[in-house]
Amino acid sequence: MPMVSKERVLRIIRWRSVAAFAITVVNVAVALLFLGTLAYLLVTILVTIPDSHLSRMGEPSWTLTEEEGWSQALVLVFLVLLVLTYVVIYVLPIVLTLPLSAPIIGLWQYPPTFLFLRPFHRGLLSKPLKRIARRDIAPFGHTYTLSDADIYVPWYVRVPLVLGQLALFSFRFQVVRSSKRLGAIDRAIGRTWLRNANWCMSWNKVFPVASTDEHWRAAVNVFLARADVVFIDVSDLREHVVWEIKRAHTLGMATRMLFLVHADQESRVTSELASLLPGSFDAVRVFAYDSHGLLERDRFRSLLVGVLTPTDRRKRGGPASALSVAAAVFFVITAVPLTVLLSRFWYGLVSRDPTDIADLPSRDPTGIATVGLGLLTLALLLVASRANRPMRFLLIVQTLLLFVAATAIVVMSPG
Repeated sequence: MPMVSKERVLRIIRWRSVAAFAITVVNVAVALLFLGTLAYLLVTILVTIPDSHLSRMGEPSWTLTEEEGWSQALVLVFLVLLVLTYVVIYVLPIVLTLPLSAPIIGLWQYPPTFLFLRPFHRGLLSKPLKRIARRDIAPFGHTYTLSDADIYVPWYVRVPLVLGQLALFSFRFQVVRSSKRLGAIDRAIGRTWLRNANWCMSWNKVFPVASTDEHWRAAVNVFLARADVVFIDVSDLREHVVWEIKRAHTLGMATRMLFLVHADQESRVTSELASLLPGSFDAVRVFAYDSHGLLERDRFRSLLVGVLTPTDRRKRGGPASALSVAAAVFFVITAVPLTVLLSRFWYGLVSRDPTDIADLPSRDPTGIATVGLGLLTLALLLVASRANRPMRFLLIVQTLLLFVAATAIVVMSPG
């Protein structure tokens, strides 16, 4: 199988990073839209209820006047609109970003798995590490770490009903409290399409997993068994950091460990690592950082690409198949007009105005062509997904879009 050049890998990384930034901008914009809409509807509800209505609600003989009855009906309408608005905005980010996220989810068939190890609860020192993880590590693959007070799953992701549009397809994993959860970690890492979706919708691109003190070593062992590269912050060689280094070395990962160290500690830590790993330590795998991030970003990326593309890593040997690329391209081409088509159909049903649904497939040749192209895309996705498992996500989405479009045709067809 032909090798992928470093230049090609870096081009793909740059494209993926640009797409991820655009997805983040859309997510933030939708969140602001949601908060603004929520505030508007709540204020409208409060303004709609008359002051006399509020003052008389506690009276035993309280009955509604005609005006107050209409006000209450309006309040109920606004509450229903609030719920519907939330449901729509809940799925809006993934819908709007499908043209960008679909190629990443469907074509990133073999994302590398990274383990990011660091001393816990380091406060300000964790800020540059988070920046390094987001900018220099995560664009290359799926990055896992143990959760602490500095890197963790945000509260709005843990409670998705509050800000669901920011939590949909975000990574969240239950605390590892038993051996049963360790097996769940291993299975979660193998769900490539879902982790790709998590990667697209996440800002930091890091997947934190919380663990109890009794199970953190076992959790590290699970990650090490799956990891392609291990990144270890060695600025503070505490006891558990030394254990992690020795454990990775025992599992044969000596050449796949990259060490991060604060610039102030570089010379001291380098000598300590040489003593800790006699015969297998190479100073070229030590990278210094300061408060702004890595000091040698180009060398770091070049070495990381070299670690990820040796001749024995065959599964990363070639680019995505032409069929997968074609299916993803057709999906992007058809997803936008299908979404517009269905949004017009939904708006027409709500407004009950036939002129608002004039471009439905049953009445417009353009709509018929859109559905026809969608069926062709579905066939391509079906064939491509047999060899490329992440493409199954696009297959499901395309099936849902076409199902709703077909329903629209049946509902709006004459007679």
